[in-house]
Amino acid sequence: MPDFNDHKDRYLNFDDYIRQGEPAQRERADAWRVAIGLQAVDGLTTSEYFHIHPTAEWSVQPNLAAPTNTGQAPNKLPNKLPNKFETDNLYIKRLVAIIGDKEITVKEMMIEAGLKDRVSFLNLYLTPAIKDKYVRMLYPDRPNHPRQKYQLTVKGLALYNELMKRN
Repeated sequence: MPDFNDHKDRYLNFDDYIRQGEPAQRERADAWRVAIGLQAVDGLTTSEYFHIHPTAEWSVQPNLAAPTNTGQAPNKLPNKLPNKFETDNLYIKRLVAIIGDKEITVKEMMIEAGLKDRVSFLNLYLTPAIKDKYVRMLYPDRPNHPRQKYQLTVKGLALYNELMKRN
């Protein structure tokens, strides 16, 4: 007969296992429910035990053939899809038209717009255009760079192209 001290680790691990017990009844039921659901998806037959002793949840089966509205996809598409590049802000539209495909300074933009107040220009035109990602800085890490210029982003160029098509 083997000595207990020789196999002490093995017995301690087994004792820990016994103390832990089996998974809770709810965990086992959830695991079985998932397994049987996967069997049904794969077209496999389920155990006869569940057909003889069905649980309350299994007694009521959903009608998978009936159409359901999950809210994921509309039954009818809208007449016109929204344009992600469009904006209602007239100041942004005007600034995008001024910048076009150039790299331009604040002073040059103000001259082309016919404006003199820099603070109003920044608050009404440039800051909203940058925030909505129509315009970007040439040196974004250094806003006060001496050669700072502004150009249109891809979104701004798309809006610019739309504006040019309309004119």
